[in-house]
Amino acid sequence: MERSSARLYDRIEIVGKRIVVALSGDGDGGAITGREIIPRWSLPAEEAYKLAAGGDDAEKNDAVRADDRFRDVYQAFAFRRSEWPFVSVVPYWPSCNDLGVIEYNSPGQIDELDTLPHLPLREGYDYGVDPPTHEDTSEPPAYRPPMALVRTAPSGPWIPVDQLSSVQRLPGQVAALRGATGVRVNFAHNHVMALGRWSNAAASAFDPTTEGFALSDLVITIAVESDYRVRVVQQLPEAERANLGQTMLIEMPEAELHIVLPGTVVGVNADGTLRTSPGAPMLVRDDRPAMQQRLADVVTRYLAERDRTTVRYDSLQDVTAAVGKQLRVAAAPLGSFDDIAAITTIEYDWQRQQTMIAAGQATRG
Repeated sequence: MERSSARLYDRIEIVGKRIVVALSGDGDGGAITGREIIPRWSLPAEEAYKLAAGGDDAEKNDAVRADDRFRDVYQAFAFRRSEWPFVSVVPYWPSCNDLGVIEYNSPGQIDELDTLPHLPLREGYDYGVDPPTHEDTSEPPAYRPPMALVRTAPSGPWIPVDQLSSVQRLPGQVAALRGATGVRVNFAHNHVMALGRWSNAAASAFDPTTEGFALSDLVITIAVESDYRVRVVQQLPEAERANLGQTMLIEMPEAELHIVLPGTVVGVNADGTLRTSPGAPMLVRDDRPAMQQRLADVVTRYLAERDRTTVRYDSLQDVTAAVGKQLRVAAAPLGSFDDIAAITTIEYDWQRQQTMIAAGQATRG
């Protein structure tokens, strides 16, 4: 019989998915949300869009502007790369330390992150308070898509872009950017958001100088995955460590952590002002308790001694019914018995006329 208590690790770590962060930015130099968004297109592309076919034929010009090469012009907006991650105010880049505590000052690792196609915010919930309140529903509410809102006057009110069709007959849709931290606001005419940038433009059926919006009138709310993953760690007792600096790493892909940063725009109040999240980070999903339970189970199992044994008969024995039963060893001379392990394998050697029974691994407290 072999009793195995060899230690290979110094600590055990359970990791889940990358942390999801929701935040807002605005085109007014960060004056509204504290974080600035900027155009995500080139000046040469903008000038070519304004020129279009040239001349006074608005229909012909707008047909040129509808070309896919101009799809980002006046429609794609993203956070400044130099301000990522969020250093314009506070470096809110969340990570979990070895104690499982969330820290908000971790350095960023990836320059550009894909914007997620949905927010960690569900329909029917009010995220202007912590914890969020919600309407009772029979089915889990769907996640909201990224948000874009515009103000119709310097003092408001603010209107979600997808509701402009009923207000000013300007249907708009919001889509997450790939390879950038921002959104694309799709309108029937790209230049709905061209107010203040439309000088010397060729004729168009839509005039942004009288009907459009400026970049300073735009606020967006997006979600991205952090550079860091949600995790919990347990240092093994000093007597049980291998002192080799190694970590047992266990994946828990269903574990998630969703954080809404302070001041994130989550909707519009009844008076048309922006509704924002509270002044502290809000956890809208936190699977760390389940991860801690899993970690405790793993540590308990790892620290338990493991017994293995093989019994050989010098004859062929019909012991197939013993599979799954406990192998017991008599502790002579007292005659007591000790459960060693469950019998897992029975092998027959017909040439040598032998039977071998293998048992293990079992855990012992």
